[in-house]
Amino acid sequence: MVKKISGLASCFVLSSFSFLLGIEQTVLAADKFPSRPIELVIPFSAGGSHDAHARAIVSVTPGIIDQPMLVRLMPGGTGAIAAQYVARSKPDGHTLLFGAPDTNTLVNQAQNLPYGKEDFIPIALINYSPTPIIARSDAPFKTFKEFVSYAKANPGKIKYASAGVWGIPHVPFEYMQKKLGIKLTHVPYKGGGPALKAILSGETMMSGSQVTQALSHIRAGKLNMLAIMDTKRHKSFPNVPTTAELGHPDFVFYLWRGVLAPKGTPPAIVKQLEDIFEKVAKDKSFYRMVKRFGEQVLHRRGKGFDEYWSAEYKKMGNLIRELKKK
Repeated sequence: MVKKISGLASCFVLSSFSFLLGIEQTVLAADKFPSRPIELVIPFSAGGSHDAHARAIVSVTPGIIDQPMLVRLMPGGTGAIAAQYVARSKPDGHTLLFGAPDTNTLVNQAQNLPYGKEDFIPIALINYSPTPIIARSDAPFKTFKEFVSYAKANPGKIKYASAGVWGIPHVPFEYMQKKLGIKLTHVPYKGGGPALKAILSGETMMSGSQVTQALSHIRAGKLNMLAIMDTKRHKSFPNVPTTAELGHPDFVFYLWRGVLAPKGTPPAIVKQLEDIFEKVAKDKSFYRMVKRFGEQVLHRRGKGFDEYWSAEYKKMGNLIRELKKK
């Protein structure tokens, strides 16, 4: 009996030692973090708003962390390829996803992909932008009202470019078509950069290209913003009406840019990552770069980001089911 108790005690001590050793190793890993370059994976092609914001982020991190932060472009599948890559990576904080609603809210719910919200830990929301409705300056319409009239008279004739199927602006534009009783032709690309090139080259007549990459072309007169899918006007385009003003308060869609870590990342490292990206968001140089994009820094730490994302995830899931109804 004594031997049996002694054996159980030994197991208990060994288990306790292993548990404490695990905690110690996690703490040591956090103390040394980052111990190698951090990979910030972009789920789209070069030239889009995510690419521009990511490069602005990594340009200021040398003054914040001792290791470099590297941008890795991984387009395809409306971001699903990049999302699955990060979700399956080692959860040590060195591989992060620069997520988006396209990748992390829409396509995974629309296509039942093998990853979901539960596979990621929200680290930082950098900002979010309302979806613009953009047309070529030589399009046969100059206002949102004229666009709707032309679309009704010419079903399927207007081609619009997007960053991918079941992304932004595909979902907003599909919803808009359903509610307005019009028919557009969707042409998907592997990111906002290629989608912008498509409308500039004349491959498509319209797009929902983000202000970040379309700003200079709108100011140059090559593109015309018909409306902004929001409840308030865009600071960079105060004369452009919102869809809410035009009688469509339900036409409100945002593209967010946020940093996500794979599930299982230790809390101590999550905290360090939150601190790192908070410093990025507060960096004056970063703020000026984002302002030049025509955007704002709208930072939230992990908890606030999670609340925002959770509400969007539920809302967009319901919308996708509505769009799939025949």
